[in-house]
Amino acid sequence: AHGPFFNEKDDRVDQNSVYSFMTPVFGPNVVYDAPLPVREQQMNLMADVLSTRSLESYVPQIVDEAQKFFKERWAAKEGNVEFLTSVADLIILTASRCLMGKEIHTQMHSQVAKLFTDIDAGITPLSFFWPTAPTAAHAKRDRARQGMVELFSKVINKRRSTGEKHGDVLDKFIDARYRGGVQYSPEEIT
Repeated sequence: AHGPFFNEKDDRVDQNSVYSFMTPVFGPNVVYDAPLPVREQQMNLMADVLSTRSLESYVPQIVDEAQKFFKERWAAKEGNVEFLTSVADLIILTASRCLMGKEIHTQMHSQVAKLFTDIDAGITPLSFFWPTAPTAAHAKRDRARQGMVELFSKVINKRRSTGEKHGDVLDKFIDARYRGGVQYSPEEIT
């Protein structure tokens, strides 16, 4: 009974309406807010950029980052650690090193970690039904999303203007183009 539902084409079973509550997180015209032809191009780019083959190339950097993290932050032989916060920091550190770019990792890590926390906290059960409800969590999420766009826009615009390359995932998004040659905007990349 589930086969026709899960195997149906996107133009017949639209995901946009189901995932529209994520528009404030991803931004307008990104993934589930985008028309199907645009969404397909975005999903193809993400599938390529985040493929197993691509991500495997970052394993040495992830290992290095994790070893430094545990050596610096968990050096004590005993004591208490706020585990969820600590692991969240490690995830942001490894992601910023491998995916977000050198500038984010070295200069803006703490800002990005705080913004991610605020965005994540802004996805509440109410968000599913009313993603634009005037709540404190949604307001904080929206400010954090805008802050993230501002941070990444500076990096993206600088790289585009200088031609600077780092061989990271951010470079791949910066270099990507839609069919017809249009670049992804900093808002879409973020």
